[in-house]
Amino acid sequence: MLNSSARTIEFYNFSDDLDQVILMVQAVGQAGLAQLREVEIQTSGLLQKVAGIDAKAFAKLSAAERVQASNAASPHDAAAMTRLAEKTEGYLHLGTKTAPSVVLVYLVARFESYLSGIALSVCLSRPHLLGPITSATEEELYRRVSAALDTKTMDEVSVFFQDKLGIPFPRICTQAKTTIRELDKAKGLRNIHLHNRGYLNARNKKRVDLNLPLNTYCPISVGYLNQVKDQMYNVVLQLDKEMLRRYPDMLTR
Repeated sequence: MLNSSARTIEFYNFSDDLDQVILMVQAVGQAGLAQLREVEIQTSGLLQKVAGIDAKAFAKLSAAERVQASNAASPHDAAAMTRLAEKTEGYLHLGTKTAPSVVLVYLVARFESYLSGIALSVCLSRPHLLGPITSATEEELYRRVSAALDTKTMDEVSVFFQDKLGIPFPRICTQAKTTIRELDKAKGLRNIHLHNRGYLNARNKKRVDLNLPLNTYCPISVGYLNQVKDQMYNVVLQLDKEMLRRYPDMLTR
């Protein structure tokens, strides 16, 4: 079983690797936007060809006139425009939806794993903290900790750390320059992307505090990923200090 500081180092290494992943996500998104501009240029060129006019005259066409020109395109030109549009959609979907969603799901999962892991580390030598228990085997303690923390809101996680472990979780969050509310929003967004394909549902609407109608897609920006990653890493650092202050034996076990 890893002690608190070992788990913190593990989370640090994960966070460091995640920086590179987020940069790649950003690059894919930028590539998608660049491809979109290229598609617009090429599509414009194809429509000019169909309409039989130059770029200056094409720019003066109304939207309806451009649609009319598009409808008049030959099957070959129409297929070319369709291929360009599909290629762009693939880039944009990967860079702005799929990749950010996967990164958020993984980040929150690792944060939850860290919290459960350090709680279990404490309870292995102090099973009484979990209340009356008939069998203090590692399997049973793991089951009890999992039941207390898995699928719970951050408010519930905070109560567990305060009441069972004596760790002032709200103060930890303040020191980490975040709030329980912000951390729980990230968990809510993770649930939306994991269980509802990224579309806002009634169950998580209040939790994520987004001014969007139900069934609207909830985008995850690179900026938000970096923000949540930094918040969670700072919580891990502050939590590690507090755990070792309260349970110094965790450093040597």
